[in-house]
Amino acid sequence: MLAEIDPLAYPERMRLLAARAGDLSRTPDGAAVLADLYGGDRFQREIAVFMAVVSGHEPTILAAVTDPDYLIQRAAVTAWLRSGPPAAEVARFLSGASWHARRHVYRLLRRGVPRRPMADDLIDEVWERFGDAEAAKLLPACSAGPLRRLLPELGYAAGSWSLLGARHPEVVLDEAARQLTDMTVPERGAWWVRFGRGVLAAAPAMPEQVLGLLEDYAPGAWLPGPLRRYKDLAVADAGRLIALMAAPARARWLATSTLPGSLLREFAALDTAVLTPVARRLRGRPPALVALLDAMPPARRAALYDAAYAGVNLSQSEPIAQILDVLPRTRRSAEAERILGLGKVRDNAALTLNYTAFLAWDRARAPLTEATRRAGADDRAIAYELLVDCAARSRDAGVVTEVITYLCRIRNEQDPVRARALRALARVSPRLVQPDAAEALGQLAADALTARDAGNQSRTALAALATGVLRERFAEPSLLAWSLHTLQQLFGDDLPALGRLDTRLRRGQEAEVLAAVADWLEAGMRRGSYGPVFAIARALGRRAWRLPRLQDMLRRAIDPGNVSGVMRQGISLWLADPATRPRRVEDVLLTDSSTVTLPVVWTVLDGCRTDLLDLVLDGAPPHGKFLAAGVRWVPPRASGARRWLPRQRAAYAALLATTAADAGAKLHERVRAIMAAARLSDPGFQVVQRY
Repeated sequence: MLAEIDPLAYPERMRLLAARAGDLSRTPDGAAVLADLYGGDRFQREIAVFMAVVSGHEPTILAAVTDPDYLIQRAAVTAWLRSGPPAAEVARFLSGASWHARRHVYRLLRRGVPRRPMADDLIDEVWERFGDAEAAKLLPACSAGPLRRLLPELGYAAGSWSLLGARHPEVVLDEAARQLTDMTVPERGAWWVRFGRGVLAAAPAMPEQVLGLLEDYAPGAWLPGPLRRYKDLAVADAGRLIALMAAPARARWLATSTLPGSLLREFAALDTAVLTPVARRLRGRPPALVALLDAMPPARRAALYDAAYAGVNLSQSEPIAQILDVLPRTRRSAEAERILGLGKVRDNAALTLNYTAFLAWDRARAPLTEATRRAGADDRAIAYELLVDCAARSRDAGVVTEVITYLCRIRNEQDPVRARALRALARVSPRLVQPDAAEALGQLAADALTARDAGNQSRTALAALATGVLRERFAEPSLLAWSLHTLQQLFGDDLPALGRLDTRLRRGQEAEVLAAVADWLEAGMRRGSYGPVFAIARALGRRAWRLPRLQDMLRRAIDPGNVSGVMRQGISLWLADPATRPRRVEDVLLTDSSTVTLPVVWTVLDGCRTDLLDLVLDGAPPHGKFLAAGVRWVPPRASGARRWLPRQRAAYAALLATTAADAGAKLHERVRAIMAAARLSDPGFQVVQRY
């Protein structure tokens, strides 16, 4: 059997051993075979314990429970506990076990292994023998009765109580109330810092009681724990939670806190009257109020905005642009009209133009267009930005097309003006860019790239615009053609990062993306350019794994005729899919054995394709584009060495010994080799002992 598993990779080896274990369990010689294996070296003991666990051979498992090798012992202890031994036997084991073994038992008990609760019978003996810290590790595995008895004494050593609160909310809340009742205000603050997460962990099961505890004992100036933990409290009784958050003493804390999305989504479903106290506290910090308004349905934002500023004289106020942006269109226009009527705004041409951009498009078009003809270059740049922003706020694709066409006049502008106009256009949602605008976009790109003073700012803005259009409007042939042509002019055969496409596409739409750009990608590959292929693969993420044509393009990137940089990126992306990675890594190695020096390749060999280790550890050293001929490469680490065969560990230990003994090597390389040898167990210990 040992000879049979020798040429196999680790997963196939374990599958074969599992099958053999099942066969042995049905034969009278099975016990003798396992006993003979367990009497061998460490590798054979590992095999014996694995087969015993699969076949349920209790004598071998019980023998391995005290194995001197911790990893072998750990596997045996796990199987033993799952079988549900008597608590007295587990107590005897713990009394003589190492700290690592005891910690493993505690971890299993907390996870519910065995299914029959056992911690209740063990915790007192563990407490007496090993002290508070170890006994506290068993508290989450106890039932409610022992936990109620022991939490007052051991709770201080039980961390934040998060697991306790989730499993036994009633006990935790009762004990929290008992302790908090007798504390002074400063002591309560310290208590909440330490154990507040445990109280909040009880919120899903007992939100009303958690709210009551917070109302009675929470610190006056702040609320404990992360705000994302308050979602269940908002679901149970949003009014009480908002009253807690909006208390006058907590105004500064609330104004400086960031409301998480989960809480904002719950708040969005509440009545305006319920949310008003929080909105009023946030009005002193406009960005926080903007986040709250943005979470609300657009039709309700104006009412909440009015409620937030109720009692405040706004007749002379100038809200920040972000607040105006989140208000409904009619209310935004009305606010802009009011602000434009203020004397200090009327007397300031810059402020007048700025707030004009918040008016409805029909009202704003003429003054903004006129401002683009001003004498000062900076004034024109600002006007172009405001014109584009106003068109974007209209959410009207026809208006955006009109503005894009109008921007063709910037061909005669200075590059700083041109760059700012293009940057503003790049901020517009690509969904508002229609095929009718393709011709004007082409003119904009041509003018920007051929201008005598064309600078990096304009090119960067144009790249952002083209990338956004490619990402969002690939289904429109004219816009797709414009974006690809523009990117080709900007970057040649490269392509900038496209961002996340996989999170924006409908199910199966990745195939449409690839079909739209496939010919362009193939043309670039024929010129030896793989940058666009890599950019598309990264943008599609996991969806790229399901596209055979794209995977074939990535496979061609690792051909030996390509430069090392292309091969490196192609290998990384072609091996990205865990399902095909073990099979593909062999093709990579056969193409160029020096690719083993790449972390993505070595990681697969180290932990999965152990059958390929002989190509690296024995015989002629690997060489190719990533390693010069004659240079002996030594793997820097072997985190999966426990999965290797004994001869492979010995071969790696020999390589490490050579590095450690090389007086010409750098000191840190020799030290690293010795450290790596120490993790190899028996063959590595011989290397370590020399030093």
